[in-house]
Amino acid sequence: MTVTDRRGLPLTNADSACACALDDALDDALAFRGDPVARIDAVLAEHGDFVMGHVFRAGMLTQAMETRIYRTMVDSVEAAEALWSQANDRERAHIRAVRAWVEGDFHGAVQHWESALVRHPHDLLALALVHLTDVLLGDVVGQRDCVARVFPLWDESTPGYEFVLALYAFGLEENRDFSRAEEVGRRALALRPDHPYAIHAVAHVMEMQGRQLGGVHFMNERRDVWVDGNFRNHLWWHLSLFLLDLGRVDEVLNIYDNHLRGGAVGGERYEELDSAALLWRLKPGRRRCRPALGRSRRQVGAERRRHAVRLQRRPRHDGVRRRPAGGGAAAAARPPTSAIWSTPATPTPP
Repeated sequence: MTVTDRRGLPLTNADSACACALDDALDDALAFRGDPVARIDAVLAEHGDFVMGHVFRAGMLTQAMETRIYRTMVDSVEAAEALWSQANDRERAHIRAVRAWVEGDFHGAVQHWESALVRHPHDLLALALVHLTDVLLGDVVGQRDCVARVFPLWDESTPGYEFVLALYAFGLEENRDFSRAEEVGRRALALRPDHPYAIHAVAHVMEMQGRQLGGVHFMNERRDVWVDGNFRNHLWWHLSLFLLDLGRVDEVLNIYDNHLRGGAVGGERYEELDSAALLWRLKPGRRRCRPALGRSRRQVGAERRRHAVRLQRRPRHDGVRRRPAGGGAAAAARPPTSAIWSTPATPTPP
């Protein structure tokens, strides 16, 4: 009997425990909680031939944007490629995508994940990776349209619908469709009140519309559900932006000192971006910052320099080793990329 995930997608070399662990790890990843990779590692320790386990691990590591995990990501890709002959068409599309990523072809990776969605529109992992990669690449239209293409085929009866709503909400917001973005984001929160990416999408809308007081209330009202999650750094930053616009600089500095300063960060340079971005906005000399920064002008300047040095020392993510042009035997076995459909008009949520 073929084992499937919660959305009915077949899994190669999987039993029910593998499928359940994969579903739970994907939920954790999209809810920004726990350690999804560690959860999959435990499964792979006993089921080394679980294709989607290796694919999931590699896919999650693409979003880390840290060269120090590059070797681990390559190991996952190679483990998946070793199972190529057993993999189904969806799994092969994922393998092509992560191979393109480790070779530095990020746009190619998106195309391969998109090809999986052509035949498997309920592939939540592929959808999330396309959207999040488009965010990293600055493809604003792609962030919305990758979800829009499959959105009519999802509804509340499909597990993970709340994640699709949140992805779509952020894509809509980035394309300045603020009313629909907030509607879709709040629908996601109605289904899952602790969903940080939906909170993030609505916070973006409120910021863009100049609703600072409402934004502070919105973020504080839900603080208990996001303050311990893996997305908390960025959500603290968004709360700081609302407070800064209101001139409540002492509260902003308190957030920076206690939540964004980076002392407890385990080397994740990506998280330093929020700290640096906030300090830039607190640049001494800006009128709204002068009263509070008078007591710590030198300290804030030193902190800005510290973050600047750390970020400048961060290895470039695109400085990865390239495979030879031929790509070896594994590359020869990989068929060409499937054709990607054209971008349709953005559908109206049902």
